[in-house]
Amino acid sequence: MESVQTHLVHKIPHGEIDALIEDATNCKTASDIEALYAKISFISKKFAAAVHEFRSSVLASERKRKVEKPHLDMAVPLAGASQGVDVAPGEIEERLLTMPLDEINRYDGDGYDHRPSALTTLIVHDRLPALRVMIDKGLDLRRFWRMMSHVGGGLQLLRDDNLWCYIWLNQALLHGWSPVPQLPDVNDPTRKVGFGLAHVDAQARKDPKTFRRLLASSCLQEYINGYDNRNFRRAKHIRIIHEQLADGSFDLVALRSLIKDHIFPEIVRTSHMFQYNQMVHERKSTPPAALEDPNALAAEPYDVENAVAGILAVAIGQLLDPKLGFAVSGPADTWIRGRGL
Repeated sequence: MESVQTHLVHKIPHGEIDALIEDATNCKTASDIEALYAKISFISKKFAAAVHEFRSSVLASERKRKVEKPHLDMAVPLAGASQGVDVAPGEIEERLLTMPLDEINRYDGDGYDHRPSALTTLIVHDRLPALRVMIDKGLDLRRFWRMMSHVGGGLQLLRDDNLWCYIWLNQALLHGWSPVPQLPDVNDPTRKVGFGLAHVDAQARKDPKTFRRLLASSCLQEYINGYDNRNFRRAKHIRIIHEQLADGSFDLVALRSLIKDHIFPEIVRTSHMFQYNQMVHERKSTPPAALEDPNALAAEPYDVENAVAGILAVAIGQLLDPKLGFAVSGPADTWIRGRGL
């Protein structure tokens, strides 16, 4: 299959990620391990810098497009925020459209709840001005970061899942691999736990190319799957992907469009929104000027650098002999902190 150029080829180190995986398979000594740590640090810093550059241009882009600040009724903010948007049926749970802002904001992070998905839908559809108004009126996005229950979910999906997808689907572009998922059913009892590593058996992990190809397929399958509380994955562009996969028309060009038009913009928009959220709720640490400063520190918990480092560490950890001492412990997004990099 003919290859298609990776996204942001001059800003995101896709080639270095490719080389990192190859290096991991040839890793034999402690000094080799230290070299892997250094490469992970370099890649994650460069990746984060690219995201921050685009994050800092969000407001300028809106001014250029003459995007106006909407007037929302805080008794039904989601209804107003989603007006004029091609929201698919079921993408926002109907009862949430009549829920007042103070009730939305009382979300406690537990149980099966669609409030995080509804806010995610606003980001997916680029309704950032409406979401900023809701934040100005008291909404705190940090409440919706992670759903502390078995169903998973939360706004962290727009960082963690999208970064997994962005990294490994670009590897498919780099090598010209078919992006079509060829994986066991999600109900298969042998399905391994862990986003991005599901279905990757021990034998495949010995071959770095097979490993990355399976990672890419797993990521695409996960991205289009609307299970649990992920109603935002009922969006029109995801339905189109399902149709293209069914009729065989989903190719590398379609994959690059998905990365360029949806996955990367969602990463950038979410980074901007958490920056804005921090500015409103912690103005001392994030002045307004930080919103358009590419060098401003990432707002907690939206730390792209550490998330990318964790994703790469988790992946290459599957390729290494455990005796080499490359251990990934705790959440992936805290891994790099433990290395002091």
